[in-house]
Amino acid sequence: MAMAAEVALVSQDTGRAFADATAATSSESAQSDFIKASGPAEAQTEASAMLMARLQDRKIEVLSERTADSTTYALPSGELETEAYAGPIRVKRDGKWDRTERPT
Repeated sequence: MAMAAEVALVSQDTGRAFADATAATSSESAQSDFIKASGPAEAQTEASAMLMARLQDRKIEVLSERTADSTTYALPSGELETEAYAGPIRVKRDGKWDRTERPT
């Protein structure tokens, strides 16, 4: 049985999170196919989003970075991507973000 490790690290100096991986094995590839298909593309913290993005090979929204007019994603490459909007796309109601209604 071959095993490989995926690690999410947080720098003490900058507080930035990043993901690191060892070389993939065939058994890891089979496991990652299962991981890719599960769950929503979001995580509460930057560190967990970075790890999920790396493991699932897809972008994962960092919920703790969500604002009324921006959305931040962790990318499989270990980078962050922020989409900024000209106006609010969501509002916070009762501690939860709701999409704003846009006129058609």
